[in-house]
Amino acid sequence: DIIFRFGEERRARAVARAIVRGRPFSRTFQLADVVRRAVPRSADGIDPATRTFQALRVFINDELDELDRGLAAAERLLAPGGRLAVVSFHSLEDRVVKTFLARRSGHAGVSRHMPAMHATRPTFADGSKKAIRPSAAECAAKNMSVTVLEGTAQERGASFGNAGMVVPSHFIPLAAPGMVALGLK
Repeated sequence: DIIFRFGEERRARAVARAIVRGRPFSRTFQLADVVRRAVPRSADGIDPATRTFQALRVFINDELDELDRGLAAAERLLAPGGRLAVVSFHSLEDRVVKTFLARRSGHAGVSRHMPAMHATRPTFADGSKKAIRPSAAECAAKNMSVTVLEGTAQERGASFGNAGMVVPSHFIPLAAPGMVALGLK
């Protein structure tokens, strides 16, 4: 379940069976070789073991819960009109951030199967609806091997203008990697 949930690996069961058959491992390259044999190489050239190692890292480091805690801390620390910028490195992080901001801006989907919830005042105004991706020129200039997604939101209490990032000299990095809060209380 870890490989499927945190690595989004479609062939997670085959990977898990191969890992069990190949145990014990004393080196990471041994594990990577077992995974490579279980997962066919994709056309995009990404190593087949990447998703498995991502899953293990995310699970062991509790990265998604750390991100949740960081977002909640940012919500408490931002002053009215302050901006929150989040850089996510994969779709799991992106999904957590989008869900958090949707709930906190009053746009979370309501299920007809769930009991009615007490409406709370939205704490964030709508930020950028779509992730801000680097251009091809930026990727080439910075020699980026991974696409980085940036999302922004503004704390309610001020009008929301351009979602572009202007980072002043007074910013505070938060507990979760990739988050910066601007305009603290």
